[in-house]
Amino acid sequence: MRFDNLVPISSRHRDRSLRFGGGTLQRATFRFGIDLIAENVFHSARRHFHAGSPALAFGCARLGDALAVHYPYLFETHEGDDWAFLAQSLFYLPYRMHQALLEGTLQRVRQRLEASDCCPNGARAGLLLAIANLYQDIGLWAQAERLYERILTIGPPPSMHADVLRRRAAGRLLSGVNHDSMDREFRSIVKYKANADTSVSLAVVQGWWCLLTGRPERCLRELAPFDFDEEAPIPAPMYSPRTAIELKLVQAAAYTALGLSCGPQLSFFRQHSRNRLRPVSTEYMAPLVLDEGFGDVLAPLRDRQVVVPGLLDATADSVLAARGVNVSGRPIWVD
Repeated sequence: MRFDNLVPISSRHRDRSLRFGGGTLQRATFRFGIDLIAENVFHSARRHFHAGSPALAFGCARLGDALAVHYPYLFETHEGDDWAFLAQSLFYLPYRMHQALLEGTLQRVRQRLEASDCCPNGARAGLLLAIANLYQDIGLWAQAERLYERILTIGPPPSMHADVLRRRAAGRLLSGVNHDSMDREFRSIVKYKANADTSVSLAVVQGWWCLLTGRPERCLRELAPFDFDEEAPIPAPMYSPRTAIELKLVQAAAYTALGLSCGPQLSFFRQHSRNRLRPVSTEYMAPLVLDEGFGDVLAPLRDRQVVVPGLLDATADSVLAARGVNVSGRPIWVD
């Protein structure tokens, strides 16, 4: 996967003529307009992600980060936009894991915190959630659990609160907990569900739980309200590609456990093989409930894991040490 030229800026947004001023070559500049403002770039990032292009989603978030820092007025930024774009970058990276980009993004978080001892509370919670999820992706359950607990004390927005509880539940499934504890865990998340993706993602984790406890029929009941036709021209348009694939993956596992055919699901995976799932799903959850016959299905959905615990530890400590401030900034999506 190549990451160069992720977001080619249209010619209408570039001043391509290089001018000499007093004998000095002047750099070309952006031409800002209604399309190239913070609001549109922020939404473009999410549209790219939902269209199955996480690399372009990251590129938009990274572009927004740079423009919000260097051209805040021309880019029409709101207070806290620089932090929101930075947090969004960390959320999109794991779906096309890339060592240099991840290290660079973590370094920017630390550099920005070194320049300012405070951080908007929403962005602070978002950065910690992104880092905790990365800990899960490399199998460091205790570190992830510690951060999830700290985020809940910050008081994140409802949609983020739901995702913290969902990811914490996934980690506890993998680290081993008793039946009653997980039942309480899932009941605690219901009141925080805020959108279709969040609801489906919760059903997916509950489906894993049912499969791990030998209840494939219950798994299918949990997934049923969110099911969709795999052969529809536009399947599940309200879900992100990652959510749709994970739903069908859990459904296929349940059908297999019941001795039923999962042909439509396998066909769906092949049609969407250019997408990627987070390592916590492909490397940790899937092997527990899927037999070896799914190896070929999972292979194209996998991406290599990047291990940077040193940078993660240092960045997490920097964010935790930062002073949180109340800023009415943009909501940070945790796709």
